[in-house]
Amino acid sequence: MYTRGQLEQIGKVGRKAIRLYEEEGMITSSKIDPWNGYHYYDDKQIARLEKIKQYKQLGFSLADIKGVLCKGIPENEILSMKKIELERNIKDMQELRRSMDEIDKIEHPYDRREISESYFPECICLFIEENVDLEILGISVGKLYEKAFKNNLKIAGAHFVKYEGLLADDSAFKMTTCLPIIQTDAYNEAAEYIRAEKSTKCIHLNYTEGFSKVGNAHIWLKEYMDRKKTSCTGTIYEVYNHDMSLDIYYELN
Repeated sequence: MYTRGQLEQIGKVGRKAIRLYEEEGMITSSKIDPWNGYHYYDDKQIARLEKIKQYKQLGFSLADIKGVLCKGIPENEILSMKKIELERNIKDMQELRRSMDEIDKIEHPYDRREISESYFPECICLFIEENVDLEILGISVGKLYEKAFKNNLKIAGAHFVKYEGLLADDSAFKMTTCLPIIQTDAYNEAAEYIRAEKSTKCIHLNYTEGFSKVGNAHIWLKEYMDRKKTSCTGTIYEVYNHDMSLDIYYELN
């Protein structure tokens, strides 16, 4: 079972989108804790969320998606309408058809992934503590680079995002965007924007299949924890490397 925060993390969508999909009946929580009101979701809802995202990429409106998922409108009926709209661009139409063929194919190449226990590296970084829609994360990253340049701070590595409260408390989800820097003479001038991240024991996975599919990596990490009978504190790091890979760390209890 997954919390709402985990569903956002795996699906790479914002909380507002999750709530909208629930209100429209396109996804449903499998369980609601009667004591704290937290919503929990199963693997079927993750698969449904992936379908919604892919339908959106194909140009389906919210009404179209709801019609297919909730009202029994044949998928082929909607697809035919979209193909007519896309006739002017044959290349794009072919790419979309390939995407449609892959909608129901969820790959879990878990046996080819190297998950290991390691430490998230200690670092000093500029930070912005704000919850943003994951689809516009680049705005926060841009702010950090601008702040670094204005204060003559030297960048020490790839930016990363720290998530807190994803597992333990669905309502306390917090997101901090960070940019590692080197301590220089200009360090003190920007002290109010700087924090130290301590080294912490984690499970780690280097994911190389692109930022857009990183939800798969979180599923593999959760499967790994279940198999090893270990657990996460709810703190997760995603490091966005320049080669388009991600280093993902789950802090261990």
